[in-house]
Amino acid sequence: MSTTTFRSKGFKAAIAVAGGLMLAGSSMGLASAETDQEATHRAMAEACGDGYLCVWPEANGHGEMVKYFECGVDDTPWPVGSWINNQYTGQVAGFIGPDPANPEAPWIVQYTSTAPEFSDNNRGFDTRQVHPC
Repeated sequence: MSTTTFRSKGFKAAIAVAGGLMLAGSSMGLASAETDQEATHRAMAEACGDGYLCVWPEANGHGEMVKYFECGVDDTPWPVGSWINNQYTGQVAGFIGPDPANPEAPWIVQYTSTAPEFSDNNRGFDTRQVHPC
């Protein structure tokens, strides 16, 4: 997947290259109040698009992005490293995987996310499935 999104204001660029996010910025001498975390969040949201739950295998939206839209439980191709619930406001997504207290037990819902919400890391979970809605 190759996606390029450019914004003319402040010459900020968010580029999804071969499925991974790369953040590039140039202020051309203009002051920017955007923090690194805000820039990461914006880039992940732009790459994901409205109405989707998107996951990446690495922190900060790096690696191959996978988009989920349909309701149901879906396996992820790898443990989730970061994610954005860019679904419509109020939509709840579930993140499922081994119970840290009992890894041999059936998998549990480790975390629920109400849109809009994002995480630039895995929050300490070994998430292997998602339930977008």
